[in-house]
Amino acid sequence: MIPSNGGCPTRHGPVIIVALALALSPPLMAASGNPDAAMPRRSARVRVSQTFDWIATAPAAGILWLGVEEPYRVELSAGCGNLLSTPPQRISVHGHELQPGRDELFSQSGHCRIVHLRPADPRQLQSAGLQRENARRLLALKLTGPPLLK
Repeated sequence: MIPSNGGCPTRHGPVIIVALALALSPPLMAASGNPDAAMPRRSARVRVSQTFDWIATAPAAGILWLGVEEPYRVELSAGCGNLLSTPPQRISVHGHELQPGRDELFSQSGHCRIVHLRPADPRQLQSAGLQRENARRLLALKLTGPPLLK
């Protein structure tokens, strides 16, 4: 029997439960203690300005500041050397966008394609001691041409 006091009919119950679970997922994941848990896993194009600053956090990963205060976590392709010991000097940029799968970082030991590019939380970076004023300035190589198709 369906309650007459405006309760949820049983046929809509599962829909409401699923909708509620989806709505609560990001906040619950963020509260799990994993700072990247609530971050989307998809890398997308990012509009850029004229300044690029870099701090390596692993041999093939680091933090890239774009523009004024826009930090991003960057993961690079394998086989590009150890960016902790041989930091990059240049970054490729097609037009005014930085796109994973197309743009690269260049160091003395070679070049690495950007695989993932995700926003980083400035407060977490600051608490980890990763500050833009300690980053290395990268020279932008402005390239033209059609974007790489996936």
